[in-house]
Amino acid sequence: MPPLYSGSADEWCYLGNPSKDPPFSFEFIIDNFEAEMHPTKAINKLESCEFSVKGFKFHLVVVPEGLKDDNLYQKGHVGVFLKNDSGKELNVTCTFTVVDKVKKFTENQIKSKYIWGFKKFLTHDECKEKLINGSLTVKAEIDVVDEKVMIQGKGKPSNLTSKSAVSAKIFMDMEFTDFKITCKGKSFPCHKAFLGACSPVFKTMLETKMKEAESCTAELSCTEEVCESLIKFIYTNKIDEEVLKANAASFLDLGEKYDMPKLKAMAEQSMVVSLDKTNMLAFFLAGDLYKGEGIRAAAKAFLRCNRRNLLQQEGWKEAFGDKTELVLEIMESF
Repeated sequence: MPPLYSGSADEWCYLGNPSKDPPFSFEFIIDNFEAEMHPTKAINKLESCEFSVKGFKFHLVVVPEGLKDDNLYQKGHVGVFLKNDSGKELNVTCTFTVVDKVKKFTENQIKSKYIWGFKKFLTHDECKEKLINGSLTVKAEIDVVDEKVMIQGKGKPSNLTSKSAVSAKIFMDMEFTDFKITCKGKSFPCHKAFLGACSPVFKTMLETKMKEAESCTAELSCTEEVCESLIKFIYTNKIDEEVLKANAASFLDLGEKYDMPKLKAMAEQSMVVSLDKTNMLAFFLAGDLYKGEGIRAAAKAFLRCNRRNLLQQEGWKEAFGDKTELVLEIMESF
């Protein structure tokens, strides 16, 4: 499983293959962790790389040692937290596991940019017993709980059909369409309202006198499979896992081109999970071209760890084209 570099010399975050159904599992592996537990004058927060659950951004945060008079981070203990890095308050369920130590919080409201977790997850003595070859592995199983739609009144509240279920049915039925997306000569019917709601670029296109608005047609430069999956994502926020894996760079491109952050996050996460020696250079270049900061950083770190393999690849310099500054950046990182 490839590592995703989280920013400092001793931190690596390995992302396990996300399951198709919640809860979604992630692992944060920190090497040489015992050295991090030494007392310091300031709080040392070890933060994982960014990952997403249902399109919402999170980080795992581990605090190896607190301060004597600090109420949030307790001295002599290891704290484990989940940070909500999305732009809204979320209702989250999360289970943290370190070997046989398990703690869980259920449907907690976490404000944007805030953390939630356990300040006394492990004592230092407990932690030392659970290190594997000097590394601490924190597993997190996370789900973002959908808001329930309720009817106010007497008796028990009643659940209504969720918005996601309605959108999925509209996608399946595809009735009363008023727009078409074409690709490789094939036409895919859809609805302007969904296109505009999902993408500011589509919204602008439809509100102005651009040719797409007048013809009620837009053409995409991608494969039919990717085009069909993109339309499914617009309605359901879902993409088949195998299609996403096989075409992650294309979805990253579309996410950037049509300003769809959730699609970009899904594509980057898929690329990080499948990162290996055969695609590390291509993924680095794709991350740079389509402004995918997460996969760019992960691929750069992977290139650094596998520099010998890169230098043995025929034509690797030519792959950069005229971007000599990127060649210099990679060489300097060695």
